[in-house]
Amino acid sequence: MNNNNNVIQFPKENIRFMNPLSKQDNTEIIGKVRLELADEISDDVIENTIQILGAFGVLNNLSDEAYKDCHMIEQSIRSLIYRTKGLDHPLQSITEQTFSFEDPEDETEDDEVLMTKPKKKDLTKEDQSANLE
Repeated sequence: MNNNNNVIQFPKENIRFMNPLSKQDNTEIIGKVRLELADEISDDVIENTIQILGAFGVLNNLSDEAYKDCHMIEQSIRSLIYRTKGLDHPLQSITEQTFSFEDPEDETEDDEVLMTKPKKKDLTKEDQSANLE
């Protein structure tokens, strides 16, 4: 018996895989998936951060101002993760205005200082004098 008779021959040329969605639909779906992933990652990191702060007693008896700081930490984490996924977050514009990786007036080699040092032009005179102390 010849085995060739049992094989179904499929066309080998002109095969196209059709996507029933438009490019715009695909872009929207990808954007939603990217946002969902960023939110899931953010939620996990924020939850772990809060647990660590709680374990060190940082969250005991917080004032209203301290709650605002906690919220800023949460949104900073979310903003960072959004940025890495190519998503916008309202805090990103604030960080662009506030922080600079380079300060030509400061010749320090310390990367941590350069990453967290506010731009001098955005500081008030009182803030600048406080930084010198």
